Amino acid sequence: MIEPGSRFSERIFPMCCRTMPGFVIFALVLSPAGGEELLENGGFEGEFPGETAAGWIDNSRAWAELDVEYARSCFPALSSGWGFFDNAGGSQTLGAVGERINEYLYGSMVAQGGPYEHSVLGRQRLEGAGQRFTEFMNAADPGEVIMGSSSTQLLQHLGQALLSTWKPGDRVIISQAEHHANVDPWQRLADHGIEVVTWKVNRDSWRLELDDLAPLLTERTRLVAFTQCSNIIGSLHDVAGMSRFIHDHGVQVLVDGVAYAPHDVIDVRAWDVDFYVFSTYKTY
Repeated sequence: MIEPGSRFSERIFPMCCRTMPGFVIFALVLSPAGGEELLENGGFEGEFPGETAAGWIDNSRAWAELDVEYARSCFPALSSGWGFFDNAGGSQTLGAVGERINEYLYGSMVAQGGPYEHSVLGRQRLEGAGQRFTEFMNAADPGEVIMGSSSTQLLQHLGQALLSTWKPGDRVIISQAEHHANVDPWQRLADHGIEVVTWKVNRDSWRLELDDLAPLLTERTRLVAFTQCSNIIGSLHDVAGMSRFIHDHGVQVLVDGVAYAPHDVIDVRAWDVDFYVFSTYKTY
């Protein structure tokens, strides 16, 4: 538990939340155990002006049964006749997303916290975005959601914030199946005396196995960072089961969902993770 007023809670908010309004493309979720005091719940009630209760677009047709033509019509780039296979570099943008960004830039790109109409609207839109992310990931509270410019940046800042609560000789475990965003931030901590060890992929199952993790867990282990779905070998991992095992050893859990989020439902409460990061520009 990160206590209110700790160096962690004081540092992570200013570092992780400085992002240009309207260009939020990444999100980091922190469970209460991972730092419920890191952000204050700004609170948002009601709908955005001109917005349906269902969200930014009326997707009721798509949920009942996949309507391919309707789904394609939501992505302006697909009208070009080209097929795009570069999801790893980012998904095509929904028309409604582009329109929403324009609405923010043209109607509420002003200093927040003012009493006048445009400032109030801008604040509502930002807080509303946090509420949407909260619902999307089934987080308990908007205060658990931090939005920033990249997964790599958010994890770099998280690493530095956690470092302020650790001591030389403490251990971080990263997996062999990670992509760079969830490797470099932790390896850099070795310069500060943090021991960084690798949880290797099992060559029989081509997955991360708890039997291989167990010998690496020590009394000085502070964090295990692993991928939910490897973008290298495509293996899926049981996040809920792994989280239980790691928590039973008194260690915090960070899950990289960058390659998972575009394909399935996120439920950070069911999985009981301390930190979860993914990139919204790779999701639809």
